[in-house]
Amino acid sequence: MGAHRRQFLRDVFVGTTIERVTRTAGRPVLMANSNTGERWGKVFIATDMSETSGHAARKAHALGLLDSADVTFVHGYAPITRQMMTHAGIPAERVHQEAEREFQSTRRELGQFIQDLDLADLNYSARIIEGVGADAIAGLVEQAKPHLLVIGTRGLSGVKRLFLGSVAQELMGSVEIDVLAVPPGA
Repeated sequence: MGAHRRQFLRDVFVGTTIERVTRTAGRPVLMANSNTGERWGKVFIATDMSETSGHAARKAHALGLLDSADVTFVHGYAPITRQMMTHAGIPAERVHQEAEREFQSTRRELGQFIQDLDLADLNYSARIIEGVGADAIAGLVEQAKPHLLVIGTRGLSGVKRLFLGSVAQELMGSVEIDVLAVPPGA
């Protein structure tokens, strides 16, 4: 599907056409923002290490969208320990050590998560960025300029979507690259 025209009030309360299609189609939806028509050479897969994001990565691989691409798994995290320790007045060196320990733990978790996806011979890299949610991912997308972003959706609708929001929804409305949105069970 092509990118949508933004209509603020309607988008907030009802959602865009592409969001409604993504929620109801039960299959992956590609939002084409690019007009080049070229194969994606640089692909980001946004992951929160949930089954939803794992399913999206496996689906993109099964569809052949990752073949011959420079694939990067992107995971955002907030070093909560550093924020709490700094607020508590813990010395900076101790805060730095604990933040590094937390980062290394996240790194191991992400590596295990990707390995467990069993994506055969996929050649990939992984990038952990500080920050969570759509803003962190959108910032990296703006900086690194991948051609395709793969995201899993949770299928929220109605009041839940309005109040809880959706990282996938925010990304689909903000990034200027192609986006493959994969709903659960697609």
